[in-house]
Amino acid sequence: MVEAIETLFVPLLIHNNSKGYDEQILKQYGEPAWNNPVVRYVDKAGTDVIPRQDRMWTTGQTALRMMMALDAAGKPVPEYLRLTAQENYGRKAKATFAMGCYWEGEVKLGGISGVLATEAGWIGSKEVVNVTFNPAIVKYEKLLQIARSMDCASTVFTHNVQQMAVAKRYVGAEAVELPSLDQRRPVKYSEQKYHLRRTPLRYLPMTPIQLAKVNSALVRRQNYGRFLSPQQIELAKKIQLAAKEAPQKLEGLAAPDDAENLVAYFVKLQERLE
Repeated sequence: MVEAIETLFVPLLIHNNSKGYDEQILKQYGEPAWNNPVVRYVDKAGTDVIPRQDRMWTTGQTALRMMMALDAAGKPVPEYLRLTAQENYGRKAKATFAMGCYWEGEVKLGGISGVLATEAGWIGSKEVVNVTFNPAIVKYEKLLQIARSMDCASTVFTHNVQQMAVAKRYVGAEAVELPSLDQRRPVKYSEQKYHLRRTPLRYLPMTPIQLAKVNSALVRRQNYGRFLSPQQIELAKKIQLAAKEAPQKLEGLAAPDDAENLVAYFVKLQERLE
């Protein structure tokens, strides 16, 4: 997100209730001295590219507005920015499907548009993939249809009565209410995103949605680089070189699968590679 702000835009911070140049800019744009966080996107002439918006509190809101500004300016929107918006804006929902192999299930389900994250696990003796998805992009019924077409929904574990009603229409008695936590367990970290974990890319800091997409693209021999930012692509090259020529630099490292710890890990990785 920060990389997109720094490379796709020229960021400028204007302080509220501050004298001097900041006060002049506020007056120029008719902004009050005290207001909620406001993000404006202007062209070289200082004209708004998209309408002003205040109450900009979240990453998702900002990413969505960045996409709108780029589109309005006729600039391409990079895929990694789209993923950031999907991952951080709007409601998230859960779905759980059983299949013959959760490793292949992660590959197939992770590539679906609107899927934000996947987690391999077990429910009883069944291999399952827990899916986090954005229902504004892919509705549960459509997700289930796609999963069925991919042989990734032999049993459907439903999270609520609405999912149960939909699942029964497609799988009948194989629609089962999600059991209690003590009957569910994820596989160990090294077996999540199995195909990605067996390449040097396992050391690359990625968000959950990037992990799902890159893992899927690797198996399908697709261009996984389109899901990464330019900085991530350069870092991936350094990682691959270190894995080949100086693997000791990467010993003991494990990229986190949650966004909260990515920055600290990124700093540590950079120090190792230097």
